[in-house]
Amino acid sequence: MIEQGYWNGLPTEIERGTAEVADAPEFPLYWAKTEGIIGQRIAVVRVVLDGVNYGGGTTYLDDRDGAGYAKVMGGGSPRAGHRDVGILPGSFAPSTPTGEKP
Repeated sequence: MIEQGYWNGLPTEIERGTAEVADAPEFPLYWAKTEGIIGQRIAVVRVVLDGVNYGGGTTYLDDRDGAGYAKVMGGGSPRAGHRDVGILPGSFAPSTPTGEKP
């Protein structure tokens, strides 16, 4: 379900769901690699950055512990920590309207 969240204090579109974690071979110490979750499906928050972040686009936040969702619903301040996660193209699956993960 698409919701309004915040990034850098500005309103933007967000959506909770799951996605498969992609590798980032150019970053040998990529946190997802060191945690051993490459290829796993995890909870994420999709954040539309158009108009709220330089370069725009879309990013995905690790939401396994609810921290990604808390960041975007709490104002999206740069001071609030988060973990960007690369996902396999086409692997994002939105949550159902009841909040259950697909």
